[in-house]
Amino acid sequence: MTFRSRRRYWTDADVAILRREYPERYAHEVAAMLDVSARRIYVKAAALKLGKSAAYWAHEKARLRERGKARPAAGHG
Repeated sequence: MTFRSRRRYWTDADVAILRREYPERYAHEVAAMLDVSARRIYVKAAALKLGKSAAYWAHEKARLRERGKARPAAGHG
């Protein structure tokens, strides 16, 4: 029985895309670009010490505020 690894190694081009896109996008979006799982994106981003940008967090906070306005808290509706 022959076993073939399905492991896909990170290329320099993959890492460049990750460095460029991860700070501004959701992990699942970057994962789709690179045809890998979101988990692989999180793991590699952590290894590279990549973080989200201030603009990303501002957008996330605004999105969550709007989401909170759209539906009342449990027991308040």
